[in-house]
Amino acid sequence: MTTHTIAANLNPRVTLTHHSKTKILGHRGARGERLENSQAGFLHSQALQQQAPQHFVGIEFDVQLTKDGQLIVFHDDDLLRLYQLQIRVDQMTYQAILRLTALTYPILRLEDMALFLSGYSRIELEIKTHPRTRYHVLIAALARTLTLPNFAAAPIVLTSFDDALLQRLQAHKILSTFGRGLLVAPVISNTVNNNPRLIGVTNTANDAENDAENTANVSIAGTTNVYQVPYIAARLGCTGVGLYYPLYDQKMMALCQRLGLTTSAWTVNSSLEVERLAHLGVDYIITDYPVRFLP
Repeated sequence: MTTHTIAANLNPRVTLTHHSKTKILGHRGARGERLENSQAGFLHSQALQQQAPQHFVGIEFDVQLTKDGQLIVFHDDDLLRLYQLQIRVDQMTYQAILRLTALTYPILRLEDMALFLSGYSRIELEIKTHPRTRYHVLIAALARTLTLPNFAAAPIVLTSFDDALLQRLQAHKILSTFGRGLLVAPVISNTVNNNPRLIGVTNTANDAENDAENTANVSIAGTTNVYQVPYIAARLGCTGVGLYYPLYDQKMMALCQRLGLTTSAWTVNSSLEVERLAHLGVDYIITDYPVRFLP
């Protein structure tokens, strides 16, 4: 039994009310209920949207850039965790990756996702980067794919932990027309005048309810008071923020609302946290277990 399964059994069922402002997004499709970022997961999410369209309004998923400039729907920058292959995505072509993974489950490309995006009112597309990222290739691949006719009606918001990427998106003639969101994953290890500071990032994989991700955010982490994040997002031309869920409180919500930013909280698998965040008025809760919070 995984830690996620244990956590699911310990949490009482809480559903969002009919009139709740807060809506549910499936994390990597619905990674607690189906394989993450997979066709099966995205089909499952579409079925949930049809069953509860007023509550389950979209999904979050990730893309990585391959050696030959393809965007694959995959979270990690290597194949170790899901395929037990110690190979980096950016070292392989898409066809090579497909040959290695097809017998288990084939990895989708971003262009394949148009089939799984109908019916939603929000789709958060997280763009993964790393120290080796070829930004010009990444930007070109995004622009080429997202301007395909099948994506014309998709309500896609481009999100990233990488403010350097967000600056490039802001300056791009086509990609600047998409909604954009700044993601932040801090370690809160001390306070200064009762104000938490972003001093880095954490990987709490052993904590099924926290699920913080080991994600680099060098220019923000270490120097920025957490309550400056909405201002940074606004300067980057973002339409929203996506914060690790404990960062949301009344002050953070007031700042986001003042600046006209939508709010997403990740990754929320606790019923108590769903209640707290809904009470605060967070717009979107990203969860591994959407079924748990639907009527």
